[in-house]
Amino acid sequence: MRKIRSDIVLVVWLLFLIITIGNYFLPVEKKAYKNAESSGYEVGMPADDTVTVVSTMEELEKSEEESGRFAIRVQKDKLKKTSYYYITGSDNGAFHSNPVFMAFNYAFSDKSYDRVYVAELEDGNRILVRIFERAADLSGSTVTLPIGKTKKLKESSESFEKINEKFDLTTEDATSWYVDASGYWFRQSYIMDKVSASNRNWGILAAGMIIYAIVSTVAVLVIKKGGSSK
Repeated sequence: MRKIRSDIVLVVWLLFLIITIGNYFLPVEKKAYKNAESSGYEVGMPADDTVTVVSTMEELEKSEEESGRFAIRVQKDKLKKTSYYYITGSDNGAFHSNPVFMAFNYAFSDKSYDRVYVAELEDGNRILVRIFERAADLSGSTVTLPIGKTKKLKESSESFEKINEKFDLTTEDATSWYVDASGYWFRQSYIMDKVSASNRNWGILAAGMIIYAIVSTVAVLVIKKGGSSK
């Protein structure tokens, strides 16, 4: 029985890793975003033809002033990931994390997360952009980000200051504002409830553990019975 218990632990860990890796590399949000209807307003949604596409700081500021919304177009190699994240729908501030811990969150947390990127525009300006990377299509040599708007903070962010130390942001007050192209509206309209998804994954772990325990116990009893009948 001791071996069965240790085997169950091993099976649970294997299931845990498979679910975590699967959710990290094969996010269901990608397909949902690809099939989403384009929008002319909601932040985080694919942009329709009414949204101004910008690629310089001057264009961004002009579009922000005129309509309050825009979509940034940037070269893929000029779009850099940082190790800072936001909880989707929350403005409580960016937090530092790593891909391993975030893979667990994607699979088993009841929340979803946006990642902070640094986008270098055509004019050389480097700015912060908040993206729901689980959904947004960031493939291709040139990327058009979801609809965004500028978000000003009351004061400089310590997290952004750390990003600035690494990426040397170029705009004035660079650590007290960012472009919000995150997924709040997208999540509200287009993808499965995150609580249901995390409960499903926990359920898979529990079911796997129970099934393996039953099968292992039956196998041991059959082996013992076969041995005693000889």
